[in-house]
Amino acid sequence: MEPSLLIIGSPRCGTTWMYRTLQQHPDVLVPLDKETDFFYHHKWMQKLGLKGYHALFVDAQGNPPADPAGKVAVESCPQYCKLDRGMIQKLHTLYPEIRIMQSIREPVSRTWSLVSRMRIDRPITDEAELKRQLPAILRHVEKARVWRCNDYAAIIDRWQPVFGNRFKFIVFDDLKKDADAFRSDFLGFVGVDPAWTPPVDQHKSATDRNIQMPELFAWYVATQSIEMVRRLNEKFDGRVDGWVEKLEGYLGQTTPTRRLMRWVNQHLLTVPERVAYSFYAGHRVRARNRVMADMIRDYRQPSGS
Repeated sequence: MEPSLLIIGSPRCGTTWMYRTLQQHPDVLVPLDKETDFFYHHKWMQKLGLKGYHALFVDAQGNPPADPAGKVAVESCPQYCKLDRGMIQKLHTLYPEIRIMQSIREPVSRTWSLVSRMRIDRPITDEAELKRQLPAILRHVEKARVWRCNDYAAIIDRWQPVFGNRFKFIVFDDLKKDADAFRSDFLGFVGVDPAWTPPVDQHKSATDRNIQMPELFAWYVATQSIEMVRRLNEKFDGRVDGWVEKLEGYLGQTTPTRRLMRWVNQHLLTVPERVAYSFYAGHRVRARNRVMADMIRDYRQPSGS
């Protein structure tokens, strides 16, 4: 079954909660594995093909639908927020009626939720281990694959012009404030009854980890993200005023030593990885677009032609 909706991220913005909620809905089909990454990895596209991808959408019992009429197929894949405009336009060519949902979250909190789960050489289990790994973590957040997921205005600018009113962004913070209202808004866009309540509510109000976010980390990501957040706030008429205020508060902790540390990370220590990644990412973009163009041609071509 062709997908009706793609949830494109960003990572650590409630996409797993959305997936687990939809997994319980009797009229929604989702892949057994939350993130297929199908349109992100060209080798996966080549191996599976569109018919194989469509077969991934199953019901809550893991079975393909006996009758797809009235069903909604949804994939939740945060990596899709990184797709380039060429791939986005090809997705629209392939599925002109599909809807796109983007979840966004205050970038310092999002990035901390992401990196507090990572490991440099061993898991971060306590404050001492965090302190030891913090320099490497700060270099990690300079990677494009991390900070680009915080540039919500750029993501929206790539997707919204292509899909128009079939694109919607929601704010993760609203889930923590009022999970019921968030779920209703979310389900309404999915195309099912917004009043439906899942048998098991997957929302967790607890914090991501018990380890406290270091002040230095908050300052670092705020410095990196503030202009992106201001641009987003201006674009949507003050929708994230609170984010701007919060990040500007972190910027009050700026010192010459911190400025120097970030300059060294940006212009010296992370340069080799950045150069290598630019070549790698460029190759993947070209490969994805090439394979996608071939799949569209073969899939839409009338049989026997």
